Amino acid sequence: MNDEQLQQAVSLHQTGRLVEAEQLYLRWLDANPGHTDGMYFLAGLHHQRGKPKEAVRLFRLVLERDAGRAAAWLNLGVSHKALGDLEQAQECFGRAVALQPDLATAHFNLGVVLQERERHAQALQCFDRALGLRPEYAKAHSNRSTVLASMKRYEEALASAERAIALMPTYVEAHNNRGSALNRLNRLEEALQSYERALALAPANFDANCNRAQALSNLNRLEEAESSYQRALAVTPLHSDANWNQGITKLRLGRLETAWAQYEFRWKLQGAPPYRHGSMPQWHRDVPVAGRRVLVWYEQGLGDTLQFCRYVQLLAARGAQVVLEVQRPLKKLMQSLSGVAELLDDGEPARSGCDLQSPLLSLPMAFDTRLSTIPAEVPYLAAEPELVTLWRARLLDTGTKPRVGIACSGNPAHTNDSNRSIPLRAFAPLYERAQLYLLQNEVRAEDEAELLAGPVVDLRGMIHDFADTAAIVENLDLVISVDTSLVHLAGAMAKPVWILVPWLCDWRWMLERTDSPWYPSARLFRQPGPGRWDEVLAAVAAELAGPEAHQFARDPIDHSLPVIRS
Repeated sequence: MNDEQLQQAVSLHQTGRLVEAEQLYLRWLDANPGHTDGMYFLAGLHHQRGKPKEAVRLFRLVLERDAGRAAAWLNLGVSHKALGDLEQAQECFGRAVALQPDLATAHFNLGVVLQERERHAQALQCFDRALGLRPEYAKAHSNRSTVLASMKRYEEALASAERAIALMPTYVEAHNNRGSALNRLNRLEEALQSYERALALAPANFDANCNRAQALSNLNRLEEAESSYQRALAVTPLHSDANWNQGITKLRLGRLETAWAQYEFRWKLQGAPPYRHGSMPQWHRDVPVAGRRVLVWYEQGLGDTLQFCRYVQLLAARGAQVVLEVQRPLKKLMQSLSGVAELLDDGEPARSGCDLQSPLLSLPMAFDTRLSTIPAEVPYLAAEPELVTLWRARLLDTGTKPRVGIACSGNPAHTNDSNRSIPLRAFAPLYERAQLYLLQNEVRAEDEAELLAGPVVDLRGMIHDFADTAAIVENLDLVISVDTSLVHLAGAMAKPVWILVPWLCDWRWMLERTDSPWYPSARLFRQPGPGRWDEVLAAVAAELAGPEAHQFARDPIDHSLPVIRS
């Protein structure tokens, strides 16, 4: 075969006639073994046809003969990336850049790999170098947007996405990235428009459908969000994040019966906690448990343990000997939970082996929990009588003014903390209506001054664990709190609890309801829109001054121990 026949193969390749091109390349290489151009073109064709291993083999052979060929290093990196070998891909792109510093695509691809390896600052430098060489490089602008968003530089991310769109109006990923930046800037309606533009260009685009669903969820348009997740899952049925998020959406809609199976995808999410007891078989609803030891173990936050420990009683009712593992601050309190054969805290071994195990939040699915079958019998937790007596004497005598426990903030690492936590000063409308007790040990810096100057009794340093908190709550007339573990404790004890629910709320508070199917003693005071806490606290203050407030009026306390003030 002569060079003209190689050119014919290249022409077929360029026009998309890949099968014919491959046949000609192979014939050429049979006649010209080790020909670098022939191997190079065939390697590229293998990559296009979804055979990256073959591509890697041939690109390596090319580079054995011509190690200075920057384009071969670039394409070898692309094939390694397709195989998921990011470290090798990064090395190859680095070699390409070193050999040909003006090769914009090499800088771009190096940036993509660094971005996937979460080396965002280095990735940004690569995209900037690519754009320095090719200012009109739309894909580099778009990827620059994603890495800036990862660095929480959302305004810059938006500008880069919009530059990419200006250069390539039909670039779906750029519209997606614009929407993501707008979403982070809380410009939700504009974000939704960007995702819908992406879907107009590519209706089956998985990322755009998922992102649209998330934007709709943030707008509390949950029916539409659920449908958008369904369209995404039609493309990629087993995608962990999409299944998890659709499950959460169904939980918020009260469709528990179809949500729990998708809730199990939590174990496959990036950053998921370890599945700690996988050496034992997990219990499922059809497996008999009578006379068998079943380890039920905590997996999430303190509030989740307080809410879902109720299922232990259902398991014990089937004859199981339940070994319950909880976080250490809860252990003493959990001694009041019926149905527990053995109680453990973090890392504490059981007295003897267990036959089965279950993560705590897998029990609702195992018991086929529906909205109408939530086990809502309360109280299922109680304070120790001795501690109740001790704390009764310690609390401030308020005369007839009701005593109210509050929490204004929770764990700052919580994914929804920016929406749920509020300044302590937000409780000021309640100062004249009740004596407030702060029932949290961690306080934000901005709340310290309010504690010093205001009338809220600060119990920090006196609360050692949830047994203490439960004893305090038992002595109070009411708990008013943002969405933290305190509301779950009060609800589990059947104490009146008013929950301050953010506009974008956790799934368990659902939509629009002012009650909770999980806690009969709870009332929900909802934000009418994002950030509108003043209206929530005004409504709470009005209720405390209203005709129903007499239920919280009290007789003065007869103290037998010294009063401890803040």
